Amino acid sequence: MTFPIRHLSKQLLLRRPEVNDASALFRIFGDPATNKFNPAGPLADEAAARQLLDNLLSHWESYGLGPWTVSLKSKVDEIIGFGGLSYKQYGNIERLNLGFRFAPSSWGNGFASELTQAALTFAFMQKQVPAVFGLTRPQNLPSRSILEKNGMKKCGTLNDVPGEPESVIYVISRQTWEEKNLCVN
Repeated sequence: MTFPIRHLSKQLLLRRPEVNDASALFRIFGDPATNKFNPAGPLADEAAARQLLDNLLSHWESYGLGPWTVSLKSKVDEIIGFGGLSYKQYGNIERLNLGFRFAPSSWGNGFASELTQAALTFAFMQKQVPAVFGLTRPQNLPSRSILEKNGMKKCGTLNDVPGEPESVIYVISRQTWEEKNLCVN
């Protein structure tokens, strides 16, 4: 089963990226503020954004899921971020990874947490995966807080950037997610 082309959460429209999303992707991934904790830094140019977009689209074709393009339901033509699920190498282990990046103008509104909730619901309810992982830089306290607020727990570290402190690995199992959601519903 694949994720619908368009999915609505409380405030957000989540959809599969399209080829014409490259300039929005560059606007967000090329912004130094969105790369404060990214050792690779911002995307250099629109060509790099098109390559990244090609990779996202290829991931969707291969796995039937991938990062979504994120807009507000009230402004569907304005992309405010990208995020969701994708398979990522954690050393030599492939894991279902949750990630997100939002335009600075959208920070502080709970959108990353809402996206996280939608991604976990999709992973556990539709894909029936056993666990979802997240990977953050240790100093990225905002992202770590979002993962923790949504029930993910620190489970280790990964030496994935030579010469930098190890990234922090988070995880949530389907069982833990189900128990958490039973308590709030």
